[in-house]
Amino acid sequence: ESDVGARSTSSAARPGRAALAAADPRMVAPRLVGVDRAQQPFTLTAASAARLEGAGERDIYELAQPLADIALNDGTWWALSAQKGIFWRDEQKLELEGDVSVYQDRGYEFITERAQVDLAQREAHGDKPVKGVGPSSRIEAQGFRFVDKGQRLDFTGRTRLLLSDQKGAP
Repeated sequence: ESDVGARSTSSAARPGRAALAAADPRMVAPRLVGVDRAQQPFTLTAASAARLEGAGERDIYELAQPLADIALNDGTWWALSAQKGIFWRDEQKLELEGDVSVYQDRGYEFITERAQVDLAQREAHGDKPVKGVGPSSRIEAQGFRFVDKGQRLDFTGRTRLLLSDQKGAP
């Protein structure tokens, strides 16, 4: 429920509502559209965002259900989502945690528990176990990293790849 919009609902009619908003201001459905250093677009959205306590003058935000969409020069894109995240606006860095899902528009997807993303450099990495699927493969690894401005994905540590001739089946 939102207090913003066409309805004219008085906060006096709902005691405690204004105090909660003043104590914990949150942005609902924030959307940031930006470009990296090579002028390639990215979008960062979330269910909600709040400025991180103790951040001082820095723009650091806690995000609920963040989603980062990253477009690449070759026309493909990556989408990264998680249960929660922290975003450093000035540095354009994002830390994702909890059911991190990484999806590539060619049909590749993997899940991990944590990832660090540098939106300006188009780099990402994670050192938690990874499980993924592709059009004709399954993979398990100890981590991952995007290199070459997101053009290549490397799996790190001990890695197990199963290939098949059927879509998604080993």
